[in-house]
Amino acid sequence: MRLESFILKKMISFIAVIAWMILIFFFSDMDGITSHTKSKNVVRSIVEEKIAISTMEVNENISNSDVGQVVVQEVDNEKETKVNHFVLKYDEIVRKTAHVLEYFVLFILVMNCIFQVHHEGKRKYYLIGIIFCLLYACLDEFHQSFINGRNGQIKDVLIDSIGIVAGAIIVFCIERLYNTFVKLRANK
Repeated sequence: MRLESFILKKMISFIAVIAWMILIFFFSDMDGITSHTKSKNVVRSIVEEKIAISTMEVNENISNSDVGQVVVQEVDNEKETKVNHFVLKYDEIVRKTAHVLEYFVLFILVMNCIFQVHHEGKRKYYLIGIIFCLLYACLDEFHQSFINGRNGQIKDVLIDSIGIVAGAIIVFCIERLYNTFVKLRANK
């Protein structure tokens, strides 16, 4: 039973890495218009929620008179203008944050897979994980250069590397805490 559990953990961690890489590939395989539309919809839903909460109080305080209806219409028009402004302003930030998060998660999954085989966190395993993720980021950008309305950019690989480095720092800190906890527990 112990051996089966050990093999199952390895398989699950390997499958998680492959599944996440496929998800990244899926996002990169969207044409430019679809990709931008999806990210703008994310920003729009966040902004609309925030603005809806702030304008809800204004609308509740306005009476149902004809003057009140005109004011409500003006508030709705102003709300739509604000939403469009914020969507244009924050779309790029959302897109680049997605790059960081994609590769942050990829690095953590890759290191989990490596640690299923090699239990000690030697520096070479971190280097292997970093190189693997950077190569995949380069391959991803190369792939995007063939997609309609998209282009591969070195800048995006650098942004991906922020997620990789952040993932490396988090994994390293967690590993250190875990090793300290194990040592303390063994000394009891």
